[in-house]
Amino acid sequence: MVIGGSTRTTHKKSQSPSQASVRRWGMIRHLLGIAQMFGATVSLILLFLTGVNPYTLTGVIITGVLTTSSVLLFGGRRSGKEENC
Repeated sequence: MVIGGSTRTTHKKSQSPSQASVRRWGMIRHLLGIAQMFGATVSLILLFLTGVNPYTLTGVIITGVLTTSSVLLFGGRRSGKEENC
């Protein structure tokens, strides 16, 4: 009997290469999304507090690059939950 612990064990070696690849791309997609939201928020705060200046424009450009790379990498992919319309 195990108290305070999990009896399940996970083995990373049991994943197939395609599962590892899907997991890796999912992590990249997730991190890019978080970076986009963070960049947009910081850019808006800078815009409201300091107006248009080099820092604000740099934040907007970096966020734009992140968004463009996300669209180019994942624009045609679905998350696996396709809707039937």
